[in-house]
Amino acid sequence: MRLRSHLALLVSVASWLTGGPATADPCVDWTDRLRSLVDIRPMNHVYGIAVQNDHLFLAYDGLLATYDTADPLAPVLIETLAFTPGRPSNLVVENDLAFVARTGLGGTEGLSILEVSDPTTPVLLGELTTPAAARDVAPAGESHVLIAIDEGGVLVVDISEPTTPAIVHTIPPWGVAQGIAVLGDHALVAEGKLRIHDVSDPSSPVFVAAVPYPGVYWRYVDVAHDGDPSRVVAGRHYHPAGTSGWYDEMRISVIDVTSPDAPVEMGSVPCPGVPNHVLVSGGLAYVAYTTNESSPSAQDVGFQIVDISDPSVPVTLGVLGVDPAWSAGVALRGDRAFVAEGGGHYSGALQVVDISNPSDAGIQRVDSVAPSDLFAVRGGSMYVGREGPLEIRDADDPLLPLIATLPLGFQTALHVATDRLLLVGTLESTMEGVLHVIDLSDPANPTVTAELPLASAPEEIASVGPVAYVAQYSECCCDGEEDCIQIAEFSVIDLTDPGAPAVLATIPGILQPSCVAVAAGHVYVGNSAGIHVFDVSDPLYPVNVGSTDPGWVMSMASRGDVLFATVGKWDMGFASALVMLSVVDPVDPMVVGRLNLPGERALDVELDDTFAYVANDRSGVQLVDVTDPESPELLGEAYAGLSVRRVEVGTTTVFAVESRARLEETSGFLLVPRHGAAATPGAPPVSASPAAGVTLHPNPFTGSTTVAFTLGRRGPATLSVFDVRGRRVADLVSGMQSPRTHRVTWDGRDDGGNAVAAGVYWVRLESPDGVFVQKTLRLR
Repeated sequence: MRLRSHLALLVSVASWLTGGPATADPCVDWTDRLRSLVDIRPMNHVYGIAVQNDHLFLAYDGLLATYDTADPLAPVLIETLAFTPGRPSNLVVENDLAFVARTGLGGTEGLSILEVSDPTTPVLLGELTTPAAARDVAPAGESHVLIAIDEGGVLVVDISEPTTPAIVHTIPPWGVAQGIAVLGDHALVAEGKLRIHDVSDPSSPVFVAAVPYPGVYWRYVDVAHDGDPSRVVAGRHYHPAGTSGWYDEMRISVIDVTSPDAPVEMGSVPCPGVPNHVLVSGGLAYVAYTTNESSPSAQDVGFQIVDISDPSVPVTLGVLGVDPAWSAGVALRGDRAFVAEGGGHYSGALQVVDISNPSDAGIQRVDSVAPSDLFAVRGGSMYVGREGPLEIRDADDPLLPLIATLPLGFQTALHVATDRLLLVGTLESTMEGVLHVIDLSDPANPTVTAELPLASAPEEIASVGPVAYVAQYSECCCDGEEDCIQIAEFSVIDLTDPGAPAVLATIPGILQPSCVAVAAGHVYVGNSAGIHVFDVSDPLYPVNVGSTDPGWVMSMASRGDVLFATVGKWDMGFASALVMLSVVDPVDPMVVGRLNLPGERALDVELDDTFAYVANDRSGVQLVDVTDPESPELLGEAYAGLSVRRVEVGTTTVFAVESRARLEETSGFLLVPRHGAAATPGAPPVSASPAAGVTLHPNPFTGSTTVAFTLGRRGPATLSVFDVRGRRVADLVSGMQSPRTHRVTWDGRDDGGNAVAAGVYWVRLESPDGVFVQKTLRLR
């Protein structure tokens, strides 16, 4: 009788387990998230930015420019005013006065004071030369300003007569003073340590305390606040002694200075770059960062928003990558942020960013699966290539559990030809490669049906019907560049019999092929020289019939008679773009549309029926509306600011992989719900928040199970386990939680540490999104 009861229980549990998790629809609106609305170029090199009322002020070298921002997306230049040349380091506008801190050489270092009460006619009031580069400036009351000086401490300047500013005191240096802010009677100085000085009498400041930090190589670079002493925000980086350029770690810290003599760091979050400029408003920190300061041509600007409403648990809401340059600051106007960029290879630029919804909501990270640039998704399966075994994972489960592995060696290319046929290229020696044909009839037991030796390693694979097209490339450098041997070719392979594939033709001489696509009965091979066109109407005799050079082609995809290519150019500093080419005449592909994309390099493109999803090396995953190939439109970005190298579009999910950790401590796969307009007919309305809910895996379970719960907005959340009688068994989570997917493990024990009995339990999530309940079964 007991056995029959257990069987009935298992049957009933299986019936609702197979019904899927009790979560809301996963679709999101990519247009309703942190995104750049417009990129305004060209300008002079921008070095400072500020907003007052409806006017925007930009500081160039020796020039202050005033813009009308009645239409934030189209600022109109009103007037310019010259001051002493010298690269500005910061611009502050307060009480109708503009203060420009200048760096430079030979007497151009200093401070310029301008009156901007009438933005149409700014007036230069006075200037001051400083003994070293002026890095930042902060007003201290109505009659003084403080200037952070490069290795010169802090200058206290009397501006009661702004036409003749005068230095009245110097606070001795501790390090390189880079940022400064005044909060009440105290000055906060970022100069290695974050030092606090009492400036209630500006002519006689008194040192109060310094914020401790974890190591000797930490340096603070900027500090800001919104008037609340419990949540001062400082940017800092870890820069080992004797090094220059790239920094080992960058963070944004929230510091409580309620007691100025005992400041405490409450919490911190990683930053993708050096947080040079920080602005705080309404419980949020807005950060403009630069990822690499060693080479202007390699610098990248980014914009990060951090929720500091709970100072002890700051949470990154969103990150936005913009074009290569250096960060010059950030200013706010309503639900728009202006992010100023310096030059790099370019003149300056101004990004206008929609901050109405700053969250990267809807994105899940799968840190439990090691990332790989080599992966593909087909149906409910993900195939991940590695240096070791090939992995087959369940793409329908957000945890991407492993289904099977297959030892294949060093994998270089991967292509799903059909639901039952997988092609994997491997590098077998320093030069030679092998194409493995794999039967996927049983995904849990993949079988290699054939191994076809090739002269060089497969780099990219495409197929149509029983024919595969393989771009190959190998390089061996043993004793220096003179002995560098390269093998590059393009092969046509017959897969009519998967157990006996055959090379039909090989064309040598294609230098370093990076991608291959098939459209209009022709094969297109991309590399640094553009796109090469092959007529394969006779597979035994493919003929190179044409070429075009839209730039360095990184990846390609086709739909109908349009070819989509991500391109860049060396002479454009790796500028990235999505290019649409008409192949109505396959021999002569014609560029019909081009969309320049923020970020450094557009590395991969995948298509669905309406949109293109682009993986960008500095700007996450970008959504482009390509309904009209002649007028493509960038609609939004997901996980912008981080390096994403590969993207795959699944049935309801976009899969991406980071190339390296830029924001989080660990890299992993990213799972982003597809844009709502691409959802299946009859889907519920689009939501701009994550799909709130709770899931468990495995379910049923024996020892432990992972509980994944998602919040659509920040707020208090409790996650608890109840038995079938409604009694609380265990509390798994309680407290403020950020809007993302979280994971905790329940080990099958109650709050007292005792193992619970086998049977049905209920996991209940209570959050600002509502109450969600999921059943689970604990087996013996």
